[in-house]
Amino acid sequence: MPLGPERPDCIGWRAKIDKYGIAQFSYTEPGKQVGEFTEIGRKVNGINAARWAWEALRGLIPEAHKVSNTCGLKSCQNLDHWVLKPMNTGKTLWELYELKFTKGNPDECWPWQEKSRDKDGYGIFSYRDRETGKNITVRATRWAWEQLYGPLDPDKFVCHTCDNPPCQNPRHWFEGYPSQNHADMMAKGRHKPGLKPGEDHCRAKLTWDQVDEARRLHASGEWTHQALADRYGVGRRAMGRILNNERWTRR
Repeated sequence: MPLGPERPDCIGWRAKIDKYGIAQFSYTEPGKQVGEFTEIGRKVNGINAARWAWEALRGLIPEAHKVSNTCGLKSCQNLDHWVLKPMNTGKTLWELYELKFTKGNPDECWPWQEKSRDKDGYGIFSYRDRETGKNITVRATRWAWEQLYGPLDPDKFVCHTCDNPPCQNPRHWFEGYPSQNHADMMAKGRHKPGLKPGEDHCRAKLTWDQVDEARRLHASGEWTHQALADRYGVGRRAMGRILNNERWTRR
């Protein structure tokens, strides 16, 4: 499925996309003839669609390698936007963390890579817990703070004196409660007056800029509700309510 003028080369995914933005493919393998009977096909659920397509069209992926996205849309199914990369085997979690940002001089900001940031610009660190085997996704600053200084109160945030959310320089961090974080936001002029609570809500998945852009794209007639839902990582129903001005309405 084409994704409009801003992504002319990307190919969208119409089925399930997981919380990490990766397209999931489910199918039933054909059954086999055994004597006078045919075995029932085996159901395969929720595998990485790009990885499956790579092996189906280009051959098996070498051991200790993975398919890595280059266009920034993890659900994109244009295989020309995927490359093979060696896995980061043998590295500690801290070494994997440091691969995700650019370390500069001691007093400079150290920016987290752009393709792994949340809607507020904070770096997102994803890794597999080596004891439980579970995939973990957490804000990079919070993870690193706890490695350096110990557990952080669940009600506290890691704030930035530099007012630069993707910065990974510990010299620029301080811990604070939500009220302190809000006061810091107000003092630095980051509050947007005249808007109903939306992007400032703790469960908000979008920003006002993204909502306005989605409405403009839909008005062009070239983007469907589903395509926009995939683009911004929300459900089709939620996107429909946004486009119909049932959610995210201005005063």
